[in-house]
Amino acid sequence: MPKTVRAGWLVGQTDPVGGYPPGTPDMPATSSRAGTAHNLAAIPVFFGLPAAAAGYGRRSWRAGQTPGFAVYCATTAMIMPVTMMLAGAGFGQSSRLGGYGGLFQRASIITGFAWLTALSARALSGTAGKS
Repeated sequence: MPKTVRAGWLVGQTDPVGGYPPGTPDMPATSSRAGTAHNLAAIPVFFGLPAAAAGYGRRSWRAGQTPGFAVYCATTAMIMPVTMMLAGAGFGQSSRLGGYGGLFQRASIITGFAWLTALSARALSGTAGKS
């Protein structure tokens, strides 16, 4: 796990949003120091994983490897940013997405970490360099 991510988890929790936990406002008036640190620590994950997936997919395709994995990489590189934009709209209390920000955020995280797991398994099995 990247040191930045571990440091983000150690910094603290994010600010309450969307009325969760119950009794909190939909949007905090200001961001706490811990909430800001948490959000900053997430940047390498939500930008780095899609960039890595896109780069690895392109590399796999150009190397003539099985096209299925290159397509999976490209799909991951597209799904993560889209679901994070939807999460941002939800957390920003968009009228239609207000209650779904956390769902879209988790979809993005699961997509990225599933790709990272598949990439790691592929590297460990020795199939990463085979056509």
